[in-house]
Amino acid sequence: MTFRRTVAIAGILSILALVHATKFFAAVGASHSARPPVTFTYTSIDYPAALDTWATANNLSGIVVGRYMASDFRTHGFVLSSGTYKSFSYPGSNYTAPWDINNPNQVVGYYIDSQEDSHGFLYSRSGGFSSIDYPGAYATVAYGISNPGEIVGAWTDQDGGTHGFVLADGAYTSFDYPQASVTEAYSMNATEVIAGLFIGGTGANEGFVQQVARHAAVNYPGSLASSVFKINDENQLAGQYVDSSFNGHGFAFGSGSYVALDYPSGTGTSANGINDNMNVVGSWDDSSGATHGFLAVPQQ
Repeated sequence: MTFRRTVAIAGILSILALVHATKFFAAVGASHSARPPVTFTYTSIDYPAALDTWATANNLSGIVVGRYMASDFRTHGFVLSSGTYKSFSYPGSNYTAPWDINNPNQVVGYYIDSQEDSHGFLYSRSGGFSSIDYPGAYATVAYGISNPGEIVGAWTDQDGGTHGFVLADGAYTSFDYPQASVTEAYSMNATEVIAGLFIGGTGANEGFVQQVARHAAVNYPGSLASSVFKINDENQLAGQYVDSSFNGHGFAFGSGSYVALDYPSGTGTSANGINDNMNVVGSWDDSSGATHGFLAVPQQ
């Protein structure tokens, strides 16, 4: 990454970012009651004639990406912009799953090849598709891309272990959440705070946020399991938690508090993406078992 800043300006910005990050990690790590700071209005997202639709990310321009299952049971990616859907697939793949889009409209996700192997991908209009494979990995999934272009995801080693990774300036860095048996990195923001999930001593999914050596678990209050799928540049989070009845709910975290997100009439909800305006996208299940995407917009 190239920074066109003077040393003095960079130093001031680093100090401000550190102060902001310190407050954020303290807020995430503290005990919370679930209280809604805002309410949301919901709009369903359904790719035309699809069996199922999942919305996974949205950027500041309001562009939504996700995946859908067609009538032939093949899974393709889609872009939704200004009310118009566009389908796309990694060349030669029957399964393409976009997971994130940044403000420069770069998309990352993963695809499954003809040998049933998983690979990450990066897509942009100018550069087309490029495959992402952690060196020596059995499988690779790209889940998130920051606005500066850093990519995060997960890779599986030859023994079946799952680790997080960061891809920046062409170099891969692997990492594991402390004392975790599984680590998956789902998102990174412009200040290099990473969000994801890990499995530790409890055996349940737990969310996390991490910046260099600083880290904190993220668990929706009273939940059996939690996952964080997105962090935006305002340090707001989106994810899913499982309640004591084993039902799945979406959640957002911002301004020091959590808010549950449940699509009206849905039997299960997951919040998968959140842009810098706190507009949330995700998926919800209906009573027949079909999956739909959604957009949730905060009402002030």
